[in-house]
Amino acid sequence: MADNLNVPQASILTALLVASSFTLMSSKRNLLKGKLRNSKIWMGFTLGLGLIFISGQIKEYIDLYHKQVTLSRDIFGSSFFTLTGFHGMHVILGLIAISLLFAFSFGKMKIVTLAGISGVEVYWHFVDIVWLFVFFFVYITPLL
Repeated sequence: MADNLNVPQASILTALLVASSFTLMSSKRNLLKGKLRNSKIWMGFTLGLGLIFISGQIKEYIDLYHKQVTLSRDIFGSSFFTLTGFHGMHVILGLIAISLLFAFSFGKMKIVTLAGISGVEVYWHFVDIVWLFVFFFVYITPLL
């Protein structure tokens, strides 16, 4: 069933998700330097990359559904949708946290942004690292 996966698309999405870690680091670096405008720009890029990743995952779910690959069909479907679904949920939670920081950076709560970005950054990096393992075992290993 792994032959139904879109490995090239998943590879691009993986690269974008990894890139989002670097854009979030750039946001924090600029925030620490007092360059709030640049920090907001980099945080906006991070949000955009995360949204593209989630959109790509949704597209793949729809494509798999049309190929009759579902959660209840077999062990592959169960494993795939469980692994990627839980990861996707964590990406969405990270995007919510980054969105809150982004919104706070426009108001009087700039200090909250500075205090919060480190925790959100650690979470986001963890989500990225987990995805690298999921990507390797779900998408790459079946090709070997």
